[in-house]
Amino acid sequence: MKTDVILDDYTNNFSIYQQLQSFVSDYLASLLKLHKLKVHSLTSRIKAPESLKAKILRPDKTYQNINEIKDLCALRVVTYFEDGIEQIASVIEANFQVDLSHSIDKRRILDSSQFGYSSLHYVVTLPAKAAVPSDLLGIPIEIQIRTILQHAWAEIEHDLGYKSAESIPSHMRRKFSRLAGLLEIADEEFVAIKKYLRSYEQDLSTRIAQKSQSVSIDALSLSSFIDSEKVESLDDRIADNLGLCLEDDKFFIEYLIKILSFVGLKSICDIESAIDLYQDDLPDFVEVYFQFTQKAWKFNSKNLDRFLKGYSLFFLGHLLAYRMHTLEIKKLETLSQFYQRLDYPNNKELAKHIASLFVETMRNQSQPQPYSPIYEPVHQRSLQ
Repeated sequence: MKTDVILDDYTNNFSIYQQLQSFVSDYLASLLKLHKLKVHSLTSRIKAPESLKAKILRPDKTYQNINEIKDLCALRVVTYFEDGIEQIASVIEANFQVDLSHSIDKRRILDSSQFGYSSLHYVVTLPAKAAVPSDLLGIPIEIQIRTILQHAWAEIEHDLGYKSAESIPSHMRRKFSRLAGLLEIADEEFVAIKKYLRSYEQDLSTRIAQKSQSVSIDALSLSSFIDSEKVESLDDRIADNLGLCLEDDKFFIEYLIKILSFVGLKSICDIESAIDLYQDDLPDFVEVYFQFTQKAWKFNSKNLDRFLKGYSLFFLGHLLAYRMHTLEIKKLETLSQFYQRLDYPNNKELAKHIASLFVETMRNQSQPQPYSPIYEPVHQRSLQ
C-alpha cells in the first residue's frame, strides 16, 4: 500500500525533517529581524507520524508519494496587525522558492454565503544558497501568516470542531458569520488606529514647538516633550548636581502622567509654564527630597546609578504637590492623597505616614510662595 510506503519514507527521513524545522525557523526569524518586522509569535512543527497516517487515509485526497504532501514541516507567523501580513509575505517571496501552484490566500476565497476567517498560506522550499545544507533543499515547507485575531478565530473554530458551513447547525451559522465579520472589522480598525497614532506622533514635535495649548498630556506627547530642549536642559542640570550622567532611556511615562495629572497639569504648555516658574527652585528641592527618601525608604541620591530622561518632571510634580497649600494640615491631606494614588492605593494609613515624613522633612526649609495653579487639580473637590 502507498500508505505504508509514504509512512516508511517519512519515518526513515524523520531526522532530516527535524533538521529542516530547526534550520527554517532560525532562517525566517533572522529575516524578520533583518527587516525589523515585529511579530507576536513564530512557531514551527513537523507532522507526527500518526497525524500523517490520518491525513493519508482521508477519503478526499489520494497521495502517490511523500513529495505530494506539502505540510510535513510547517511554520506559523502571527502578526499584530493585518498590514503586517503583506510585509512578511514580501520577505518570504524574496527569500524562498515559492510554489505558487500550492500556495493560497485563504483570506480571499470566502464569498458572502460562507463563514470563516482564515490566513495566507505559502508552500516554499529553501533557496539554493551556500548556507543551506544540501539535504534540506527541495523539501516542501508550509508557512502560514495570520493576525492575532485570525489566529484566535482558527483556534476557537478548531476547538469547536467545525470546518465547514454544512457541518454547523443551521441556526448557529449566522452567529459564526457575525463573529467572523466582527473580527475582520476589528483587524481593519486596529490598522487604522496604528496609522493614526503614527501620524499623531510624527506631528507632535511641530505642535509642541508651536506651544499649542491643544497638546494634551498622554504617553506619546509626554514622551516627545521629554526629548525637547527645555526638559533636557532641566534634566542635565539636576543630573549634574547629583553627579550623574543623563541616560538615553526615559523615566516611567505612565507614572509621570499620574503625577502631573494629580497636580493639575493638563497640557504640554502647562508643564512648560511650571518649568519656567520653578526650574530654579528644583535643585534645592531635590536635595531635600532625598533627605525625605532616606527617612522613608532608606534610599538617597547616592543609591542612584543613573538619571533617566524626564526624571526632572518627577521632582517637579512632587514640588507642586507640596506647594499647593500654605497650611501644613492641608499639605498633609494633599500629599496623603498623592501617595495613596501613586504608590499605596490599598493602604491609606501608610500613604499618610509617608506624607507626614515628607512634610516634616520640608518644614524647616525656606520655601517660596505656594503654588497656585489656574487649572483645578484632579483631587480639588475632595479637599473642599
